Amino acid sequence: MSTSSGDARVLIGVHGGGFNGIDTYAEQVAVAAASVGRFVTLVATTEEVARDLECRLRDFDIHIIHLGLASDAGTSAADRLWPGRIRRRLAGALAATLQSHNVRYPIAHLNHPGLALAARLAASRVCVAAWFYPHSLTGRVAETWRHTGRAGTRRAVLTFKSVSHYLNDQAGYHSADCVITPTALLATHLNHRGIPAIACPPPVHLANESEGRNRNRGLPYRFILCSGDLSHPRKNVAAALRALRMIPASVGTVSVEAIGRNGHLLGKDVERLPAHISMTFPGPLPAHEVHRRMREADALLFPSLFEEWGYVAVEALLNGTPVVTLPVYPFAEMLQEGFGVRAASMTDEGYAEAILSLLALPPDPTLADRARKVFGAEAIGARLISIWSDLGREPVAGLSA
Repeated sequence: MSTSSGDARVLIGVHGGGFNGIDTYAEQVAVAAASVGRFVTLVATTEEVARDLECRLRDFDIHIIHLGLASDAGTSAADRLWPGRIRRRLAGALAATLQSHNVRYPIAHLNHPGLALAARLAASRVCVAAWFYPHSLTGRVAETWRHTGRAGTRRAVLTFKSVSHYLNDQAGYHSADCVITPTALLATHLNHRGIPAIACPPPVHLANESEGRNRNRGLPYRFILCSGDLSHPRKNVAAALRALRMIPASVGTVSVEAIGRNGHLLGKDVERLPAHISMTFPGPLPAHEVHRRMREADALLFPSLFEEWGYVAVEALLNGTPVVTLPVYPFAEMLQEGFGVRAASMTDEGYAEAILSLLALPPDPTLADRARKVFGAEAIGARLISIWSDLGREPVAGLSA
């Protein structure tokens, strides 16, 4: 195998073309690594996804290869019900592609833990990303059941799928040299279970990082909500609207913008808002437009009941906009630097109090710069290089290939 780029090579994958956090992670890790001088190869599932990435990442020195999968791969009913089928297809395609390319990488860094064994065909060390806390079968099933609403069939299907996701993670963790977690809490949890893990927040690069805030806080107050599906039970947007009903008119006028699909399903909660609070639903918007509107908002309302990682919260912080969350994972760590307010309780009253607490705080003109030092691509790229370098110097005990 060729070793022409030495220790600076890193293999990153696999991007499936979605806008979910898992695919975003692969893309952002590639950007972070390229930003600090690594020779990056990013793996995409299809030729179409590879072309899209080449267009989006043209400002970075990132080599993109694809697995040659069909664009509709992984869309059968069986695949949607049991994600292990998709993982096996991806692993087979990744193994074949890496063998055909005949390049050796010191490090592979994967967003899907279940691909660790396939990546070993071309990588001396393999890192995989962990997402779900806690890593236990009962914990995964319980959290999924709790946060998928009351619809019996949908709830049962998603809970059943969570078992497959857990099994994929378990196999991948024990086939990797190191697991990279978004929080120290998850890293500690995995280490206690005998799985070597290191905390490193997912990096985020914004194309418009040079643009500053468009306004200072003042009337009318402006809040923003962002979700792919505003009606999803786990996103808990209706609870934020109930909390907004408790904001007194003495605060002044408040405008709320909810970006995403299915806003019309919140109609009854919107109708109950008091006269001093107005609400608009622009629908899904491109990232650059979402970020522009974030910079015009006084706060991002993020009332999720659970997140594996809050990418939207990080994007808001990098745009200088603080965040209001419930007291749930992972926000205790994400907001510990004074990046927003966590409610004291899970109640609507508690969330309303958190919103008022944030409005009482003075605006922080340093917020975006401070967030960049914690979550930005260059800062996290340097952290990842340190992790990868340590793996290359030290034998890793406790895991089998």
